[in-house]
Order: sequence, then structure tokens, then C-alpha cells
Amino acid sequence: MGWFLNGHFNLKEESKMKEVQLKVNNSNLVNNMRFAFTNKETLISELMQNARRSGSSFVSFDYDEDNKELVIDDAGCGIDDPQKILTIAESGWDGDVIETETPYGVGFLSALFLSERVCIESNQMLMEFDTQSALMFGMISVLQSERRIGTKITLKGIQFDVEKAVKRFAKGFPIRVILNGEEIERKHAIDSSLSFKNTSIGKIHLCEFDEPIGNALFHTGTLDSVIYLQGIEVYRSKSHGKHNIIHLDSAQFFGRLPDRDKLINETEVVLKIKDVIKQFWVKRLRRDVFLYDDLTIASQYFSTLKYWDVVELLNHIDYLPTEVLEVCDVYPFDTNEWESVTSAVKQPISKEDIVSGKIKLLNLIDVYNSCDDSFHVAMYAYGLNAMTYDGRLPSSHWVNEYLIEVSEDDVNLSLKGELHYASSYGDWYEADAVFCEEAVLTGPCGDVTIDDEAFYIRSSFVQSPGLNRPGFAGDLFT
Repeated sequence: MGWFLNGHFNLKEESKMKEVQLKVNNSNLVNNMRFAFTNKETLISELMQNARRSGSSFVSFDYDEDNKELVIDDAGCGIDDPQKILTIAESGWDGDVIETETPYGVGFLSALFLSERVCIESNQMLMEFDTQSALMFGMISVLQSERRIGTKITLKGIQFDVEKAVKRFAKGFPIRVILNGEEIERKHAIDSSLSFKNTSIGKIHLCEFDEPIGNALFHTGTLDSVIYLQGIEVYRSKSHGKHNIIHLDSAQFFGRLPDRDKLINETEVVLKIKDVIKQFWVKRLRRDVFLYDDLTIASQYFSTLKYWDVVELLNHIDYLPTEVLEVCDVYPFDTNEWESVTSAVKQPISKEDIVSGKIKLLNLIDVYNSCDDSFHVAMYAYGLNAMTYDGRLPSSHWVNEYLIEVSEDDVNLSLKGELHYASSYGDWYEADAVFCEEAVLTGPCGDVTIDDEAFYIRSSFVQSPGLNRPGFAGDLFT
């Protein structure tokens, strides 16, 4: 029986039966490690890492598919202590490598699981053994070898697509990778043709960063990235489009044990990377806004400023980008499916034209929510050849001072010279019509006189005698 003392549970001495401690079943641990590796191909990345850490300028793979034999060669510092390569959780690397890369000392186990026989030659030492014997903790003889430089490893019984794996892991690798005598392309490597910037998280290549921003429809740059850690890809954005290339600082960021194919705290790391990328782009866009004239910025930069969440940089630009505007130059009508009554604006609109009233810029409030009640407002905007604004600029932008709000109640209709009234009924419609000399729509921008068009309002057609437009009221009322 026990008692509590200072918040801790204490056992009476006479009730303690025995003591236990953490132990490891070495045999089971080693055998179960075969299920820890993500896939067979990560063996290739482990062998490449060993060559790089050894100081070699290259790693070479020669694969004999008929005999299922893979030979790996490098010109690095070699293996000083053969026991280290077969000791789990002990890497054998020097202090600098351990401090900057945190090697786990388990990667070579994958070679034992995936091959039948292993031969290692390094620093005048040779070991050759069956992998099953090694996994059962059998003794392995270390013999003399004539090899003095680098390390050569021969693996027999390898049965996966070596070529595919080598090409995959070589893309961002920092040293030359050779497969069956041919050097493999490393298009994302730090020593490739890409330009990299030194940052707080490592080296980054920013897609399209040094290119001019010349397409208003699509944004320049991206937050999507391919991320490498110690030269091996550990993350790729799901987008199939353009990507940045990131080489993380291995002293700050870590890969998942045992094969480092995934980042630890991946979500947090990706957000941190995006923040660094955005800082570069915001700095560049702020510079561009002061470097180029207002018309150029309004013509080409809106989509990019919107993507990078700095559209407020347009607040001091004396032009409105076409992306936020539409012109009411399409005769308004209704069908079973809604038809647009506006079209795209072809060039940016100056602040001067809006301030002077040359261009009427409307905010059509709740228009088109009810077709019966709002077509006269659409007709009013059409008669003015006005423009509409979609509200995508900040509330602090100057456009909001000159925006004319127009709702259904703001536009009134008066008829002059009423000539005739008629009604029409069909399977899918019912409407009255008024024929007149002219109709006048009065609203916040003054009067719009219509004497050659018909339009629809509250279940009725209004038609003036000058109409010559097939398919509208003149055809319904004969």
C-alpha cells in the first residue's frame, strides 16, 4: 500500500516486488527495421549521401540488370573503422558532419535488407559477406585490399529500377552522379545553371524572379516549391506548374528517420519557406512600383500584386487596371441562362478621366438579383456607356471616392408620347408592352433618353418606334 508525499506516490519498501528498465531486443529491432524504410529506392539516396559526406566529387553507379548486381564507387576519404558501417545508430562521420547534418547511422541497413551479398573495399580493407548472416549478427572477417582511395561497394541481388531511382535522386544532388558511365543531369543542383540566393533558411532559386512582369492575366512568380535537404528531394508542392527550388540548411532542418525522405515538422517548415519567398517578392514589387511609370504598373502588374497580397501598392497609381473594370456596352437582355451585359475594358483608365466625369464609374448595388426589377438599371448603365468596378482594390484606394452607387431605387422611368398598349402570352412567358415615342431613365448620373431601343422592366416591355432589333418586343407584339 502506498501514500502521497509532496505530490508523489511512494511505495512502501516491503511492497516493491522488482525493478524494470528499458531494454532492446536487438534481433527483433534489426529485423523490424526493414519496414521502416519508405521504399527500396531510398537505398540509392543513402549511398549517394555517403559518397558526398566522404568528400568525393562524384558517385558512380554501375548496374548489371542480368546479374542483379550494383556497384557503387566514389573517391572520398574512405572507411576508417569497418565496424562503424555495421553498427546501428553510430554513423562514424567526423564531428563537423555530425554537427551540420545529424547522420542517423541506420541508412546502410537498407543495403542489407535489399541485397543478398555485400562486398566493401576501402582504405586497404575488404569485407565480403552474406546479408542474412550479418542480420543474424554473424561474425564478418576483415581482409586486406589493394584499394587505397575512396570506397567501392558491390551489392548482389538488387531487384528494383536502379536507373529510375538514380535519376530521381540526382536532380538536386551537389556532386556529380554517374550511371553506367554516363553523367546524370542535375537540373536543380546548387551548381546547376540556376541562380540561387543565400537566405536565412538556405539557398533558394525564385522562379521568374529576374524576369519582367509582362502578362496582366497571369501572376509572375509562385509560392510552390520543390524542397531539397542535403541534396535529396523531401517535399514538392502539389501544383503541376512552376516551382521554386529550395536547398535547406541541414543544420536547421531535419529529415525523418531513417531515410530522410520527409521533413520533420513539414507544415511548419513549408510555411516558413513561403514567408521567406514572399519577402523577396514584396521587396521587388515595391521597387518596381517606383521604378516604372503608372500606366505600365496598371497594365501589367495587377495579377502579380494580387497574388503576392500587396495590391495596396496600386493606391498611388493614377490608373485603374482593366482587371477590376467592365464596360456596359452590351444590350441587356435575359434568357434561361444569365447573359453578361458587360464586356472587358481594353486599356487602363486614368484617374483624370474619372475625376472629370468623362467616364462614369458605377457600383451597381444588388442589380441582377431580380431580373424583373433591375433591367432598367442595366439599361441606364448601357445608355451611359458606363463602367463598373468589381471592388477588388483596397478600401483605401482613391477609386472609392469617385465611385457612383446605383441601386434599383435610384433609377426612375418616365415615358413620352405613349402610343399603344399590348399584351402577349406564351408557354414560357407573360408580359405587357408599352409603345412610346421615347423613354427617359433618370438616375445619379443624369438622364438617359432612349428612342431607338426596347427594354424590359417589371414584367413589361417598353418599346420606342425606332427599334430595329429582332427577337425582342417588336416580334412579340404584332
